[in-house]
Amino acid sequence: MIACVDVHYSDPHAVAACVTISAWADGVACDKFVCPIDKGAPYMPAAFYQRELPCILRVVQPFLDHIRYLIVDGYVWLDGEKHPGLGAVAYYALGDTIQVIGMAKNPYHGAKDCSLSVNRRDSKTPLYITSSDIELGKAAGHIASMHGPSRISTMLRYVDRLFKEDSI
Repeated sequence: MIACVDVHYSDPHAVAACVTISAWADGVACDKFVCPIDKGAPYMPAAFYQRELPCILRVVQPFLDHIRYLIVDGYVWLDGEKHPGLGAVAYYALGDTIQVIGMAKNPYHGAKDCSLSVNRRDSKTPLYITSSDIELGKAAGHIASMHGPSRISTMLRYVDRLFKEDSI
């Protein structure tokens, strides 16, 4: 199973959302879960994972026994495999058992040697892919093959819309 996660903040609250699919090209979710978080952690520069990770761990809990891949909105590695980003920290927190793919919408200068840019469909603007426990080219291919006609796949748009449907 593939889990797509995202977190939305409305300080001091947060909402974490997860949608699952069984195949990369699926256009319909198998399941969804939205989890309000009473008090989100404050934003700390260079420590984004401290804010996001507790929310992500909570929202994937119902699916842990079935997840093979986790897609996070952000970077897995920030500079090779020396400086972990949100995805690497999630990978370790989940016991090194789930392959993590980071999909970032903006380039990060330190990650240019450990990321691949992917232009989905006809988009002129790339996505920046990083990964843990999966070869980077394969991870980029998975993101490129996801359902949807635009830069952001159908399921990643859907997980983002869940915040509006199940707002805090």
